[in-house]
Amino acid sequence: DEDPKQEERSKWVVMVPHVLVGEIVKVRIFRNMKNYSEADLVQVIEPSPHRVEAKCPLFGKCGGCQYQMMSIEAQREWKTKHVQEVLLQQRIEGYDTPESFQVLPTAGTDDVYGYRSKLTPHYQAPTERAVIDEDGTSSILYELEAIGFQQSSN
Repeated sequence: DEDPKQEERSKWVVMVPHVLVGEIVKVRIFRNMKNYSEADLVQVIEPSPHRVEAKCPLFGKCGGCQYQMMSIEAQREWKTKHVQEVLLQQRIEGYDTPESFQVLPTAGTDDVYGYRSKLTPHYQAPTERAVIDEDGTSSILYELEAIGFQQSSN
């Protein structure tokens, strides 16, 4: 007889950025939710054959090129599969099985690096501060913190 709690524990999901399917890794769990945990990657013990060295010096620090540790071929295959999974989750009548529709392979360029032009700066909402002007009237001053890029949790 199988222990139902043991079966439930064996299906526990741990979300870890920058880890590829099939890799054996050491992680540090920093948050436990009701149905999963979140963790940071500490060490790749056994890498995937699709793992490559990220070329961007900011990889893992900014929120940009999240998949640079994966070969371009694996990236495109993963993105195609992801689109199919998301479409299946929508439960569109007549398109509810992988056989009922076709997702074409992800298109790409031969230029793997240096072609992206998307920029997404992040900033905090302006803070309000009441000030008294030289003539004695009051007004609201809005202060904006520095604009930057989204930091990775790693």
